[in-house]
Amino acid sequence: MPFTPESIQRRINENDEQGVTPKLGEEGVLNKIDLNGESYYAKRWRGKHYKSFHGKPGGDHEYKDWKTPVSPFWHKLKFYEAALIHEAVPEATLPIPAGFDPRIDKKGEAFGFTHGRPVTVMLNVPGDPDLRRKRDQLVDDLYQYNIETEIRNSEGRWMGRKDEYAHMLRWGQHDYEFPRLFGEFLGVRRIIPADLSTPDRKERFVQRVHSEYPNTVVGELVDAGIIPVHAEANYIPTERVDEKTTKGIFIETAIFDHQRLEDTLIQKRALKPEYKKIPIEEIAYEVKQKMNRLRLIDKLDECWDEIYYDNPQAPRRWVLQWDSEFATEVFARLMRIFRTPELYPHFLEEKLPDSINWALIHIHYSKDFKDGLERIKMLDKSIDELLSSGNTR
Repeated sequence: MPFTPESIQRRINENDEQGVTPKLGEEGVLNKIDLNGESYYAKRWRGKHYKSFHGKPGGDHEYKDWKTPVSPFWHKLKFYEAALIHEAVPEATLPIPAGFDPRIDKKGEAFGFTHGRPVTVMLNVPGDPDLRRKRDQLVDDLYQYNIETEIRNSEGRWMGRKDEYAHMLRWGQHDYEFPRLFGEFLGVRRIIPADLSTPDRKERFVQRVHSEYPNTVVGELVDAGIIPVHAEANYIPTERVDEKTTKGIFIETAIFDHQRLEDTLIQKRALKPEYKKIPIEEIAYEVKQKMNRLRLIDKLDECWDEIYYDNPQAPRRWVLQWDSEFATEVFARLMRIFRTPELYPHFLEEKLPDSINWALIHIHYSKDFKDGLERIKMLDKSIDELLSSGNTR
């Protein structure tokens, strides 16, 4: 039986009504729920923690349940990304079987900030109970420390740490101990470069991973263009291999090389029985279409971030940040792109089309609602020009 947004939300509401305390992470609130007889975690997103996601500062946002700048495309992006990553390295990753955004109405036309947070669902990984208990105690204690040392204003907005140096030492100690307990390969984060934008940097990184962690799952991940996201906090050991090493699941990963992932998916599919009689060219085309869909959703998510994702360096804006009527206008334009295949080629490159990017920046700095509606016309014009250009690159 497939999961529905209603069934997921019902389980979350039941937890709230029963006073079940969720886990509070840096990006969201985790509710442990049962669906179809299995245990899952439903994550209500409150912000992105990536320090430079789409070039925007990462970090925390209000605890208040109606305040999150995460885009209406975020749950789709996480769903498709997780599916492709899991297909490439199934033994060490998890898919996201369901996701929804209660801020979008059932017709997919209106958007309201007051209707909750986007939700993604992931399996509660089974495995060795003792290993899981030890891992959860380490990670849960760390995140509890995070909460206790936060400084927040009356609205719940994150303002800093009580002692940044002590906080850094606490995390450093955890990141040192975790690999010693569950596998040295979990320290891979220390060798991930800040810049992986060029093919030669990617290649050097992959070679270094194989050199420092030979014959490990992280080598298989990077070969497929995938990196663990903070492995010391997002790895669940499921089986003890020897005194120093475990097998397990990475519950958060990211794509650093789309071409490597695409090549891996083609190779993996070609070996499956159901693809035996299908020409390799058709397999490659099918994979390319799926990768392009992921790129498109990623670009629409980036468009939203240009307007809404909070930037501490920018002046505080008017209520546009949380104005649902205005957000519906923005959402309608991005959905127009999503529903117009002729526009897709313009949104598959590394950078957004210049005219679109310029229009989004202008909307970001709208002075008031009326001014914002006028600036949205610039986005309409940019979309029309892309359509009329006939240029599909």
